[in-house]
Amino acid sequence: MNGVFEFKHLKHGRENIREDLLAKIDSILRSKIEKSKNKEDAQKLIFDFLTEWQKENSEFIESVIKNLEHGWNMVGQETIKKLETLYKKQFQFNKITIYLTSLPLCPYSYKEKYLFVYIKDSAERQVQTILHELNHFMFYFYYPELKEKLGHEKYELLKESLSYFSNLEQRGKPDEKELRKLYASKNWENLNEAIKSGADLLLDVRQF
Repeated sequence: MNGVFEFKHLKHGRENIREDLLAKIDSILRSKIEKSKNKEDAQKLIFDFLTEWQKENSEFIESVIKNLEHGWNMVGQETIKKLETLYKKQFQFNKITIYLTSLPLCPYSYKEKYLFVYIKDSAERQVQTILHELNHFMFYFYYPELKEKLGHEKYELLKESLSYFSNLEQRGKPDEKELRKLYASKNWENLNEAIKSGADLLLDVRQF
């Protein structure tokens, strides 16, 4: 809803993101969303469409869940260990709920401890998404004081940029460019040093 009817997430330099997302969803649903008069109208149309789609694709959904469970059981502990090694801090989350989404955008809630993975991705790709989002959770847990220092948008940008260290195949969002150049400029003693330097860069008004 917050991605296709009106885009409410931070864009971090991404252009035409709502239009790109709309182009990737079912054409019938896209047409209904574009003709919606208001948020409530769009919400009902989306809910009705996805309810019917879920009924028609129940076997596919079950297979995705089983494949993801298997994929996570294979590498889940290794994934958590990777984050603990990166942050040199303990993974502090006992329970996180994973939901499937039909939209190639994966929102999450640190407060409520849930995240989404794209239903059409492979289990391997979904696990990479989980790693990406759990990196965010680690940052939120261990560096809350930086939000007051940086402000909301720069704090979120710094958080996003840290996928440079955990998801090497991801290019990042456009506004991460200078941060990623910084990260690539040297071998860091630890992630804390890189985060501190990233925060200093974001506070430099000549760059941002």
